[in-house]
Amino acid sequence: MKIKGSISKGVILALALTFIPLTAVSAQKINPGLTCKVLNQKVVYQNKSYTCNKSGKKLVWGQGNKVTPKPSPSSKLTSGPTDFSDLYEKRRGILTALWTKINAKLSSRVQLPSIEVYRGPNTPVHVKDPSEYFKFVAQVFSDKPLPKKIVVFYWTRADMEAVATKALAIMGAENDRKHRLETTGPFVDCYSPTSCDVGHAFIGNDGIAYLGLGIPDTFEEAKKTAGGIGGIEVVEFYHSLNLLPYYLNSVSVIAPKQNTKSPLQPPFWFKQGSENVMSMSLAHKNDLKTFTQMSGRKSWVNQTIPDFGPDWINNYLDISNLGNEWSDSSFKNSKPHLIMGMYLIEIFGALKGPSVMLDFFDQMSQKKSFTDVFQDTFGTTWNDAKPEIARVIYDRYLNNY
Repeated sequence: MKIKGSISKGVILALALTFIPLTAVSAQKINPGLTCKVLNQKVVYQNKSYTCNKSGKKLVWGQGNKVTPKPSPSSKLTSGPTDFSDLYEKRRGILTALWTKINAKLSSRVQLPSIEVYRGPNTPVHVKDPSEYFKFVAQVFSDKPLPKKIVVFYWTRADMEAVATKALAIMGAENDRKHRLETTGPFVDCYSPTSCDVGHAFIGNDGIAYLGLGIPDTFEEAKKTAGGIGGIEVVEFYHSLNLLPYYLNSVSVIAPKQNTKSPLQPPFWFKQGSENVMSMSLAHKNDLKTFTQMSGRKSWVNQTIPDFGPDWINNYLDISNLGNEWSDSSFKNSKPHLIMGMYLIEIFGALKGPSVMLDFFDQMSQKKSFTDVFQDTFGTTWNDAKPEIARVIYDRYLNNY
C-alpha cells in the first residue's frame, strides 16, 4: 500500500519497534539479573513470569515466578465429562464427547452376516442396498456380536398383505408367534392410514435378525423420517442388537401385558433415547456442528411437556418409576420418554462411549437389575447420580444446547 506524504526515518523506526512480533521478544534470553529496558515490564518466559525492576542505576530482570496455565472457561465447558462428579462442570462438552466417541468407532473393521432383502411388488426403492447402514451400526458396536443373518422386508400400505404373506413363509409360524408375543402386534403393519412409516425388529428362534420396514410412499416423505434415508435401517438393526443377547442367553422378553416392556429390559426411555442417538449420529456423522445444533430441543419440550422444570424432571427420574411409568411403551405416552431418553443417553454415551447402549441389554439379559447394571457401569448408584443428572438436563433445556 502507498501512503501519501513524508514520514521521518525516526517515526518509521518507532513504528517498527512498536509492532515487533511476540516471538522475537520471547526468543530473548531472560534470567534474573540480566538487563532489561522497560521498568515494570512483565514477561512470561519458559513458564515463569519476570518483572523488570530497578537495581541502583540499572534495570534488571527480577526472580521469576512459576506460572501454571489456567484453562479458559470455554475449554472447561467443551471438554467432555469423565464421570458424574464433573458432569455439570463439563456439561457443554457432552455432545462433543458423544459425537467424537461414536465417530472414532467408524474406522472399525467389521464383517456383516449375509443379507436378504424382500420388497412388495409396488414398494418404491428408497434404499437399494441397506448394507452400508447395517455396517454403520456394526462399526459403532464393533465389540458386540452380530446375528447369523439379516433378513429385511420393505412394504408400503398397498403391499401390506403381499409382504405379510411372504414374511410368514420365510420366517415360519413359530417366529411369527414369537414376534407377536414379544411386541403384542403383527410384524407387517402401518401406523398411518395414508403412508407407512413403521419399523419392527426381532431375533428369531433361529438367531436371524428379521427387520420389517414399512416406508413412506415418496422419496420426499422418506427423507423427513428417522434421520433421513437410511435412518430406519439403522434404528431397526440397532434394535435387533438390543435383542440378540436375550437369544444368546435363552431369556424371553415377552411383555407382561400390552404396551409394557419386559422387566428384564431397560426402561422404555432407554430404547427411545438410544435409537434417536443412532439416527442422529448417522445423519450428522461428518458434521459435529450440526449434530450439536440439532440437539437443542427447548421448543419441542415446551410443546410436549408444558410443566417441564426441576419438579417435573425430579419426579420423572425417581427410581420408583422403574417397572412402572418407565415401562409404559404406549404410543400416546412415548414423547416424554423420547425427550428424557435423549438427554439421558447423551449423558451415558458421553461418559462411557456408545457401547453403553448395548451394555445394559447384555447385562440385563443375564437377569441383572437395571439399578445394579447402572452402578456397575458408572461406579455410583442411580439415586446418588440423579441430582447431577437432573441439574444438567434442566440447564441444557434452559439454554437450549
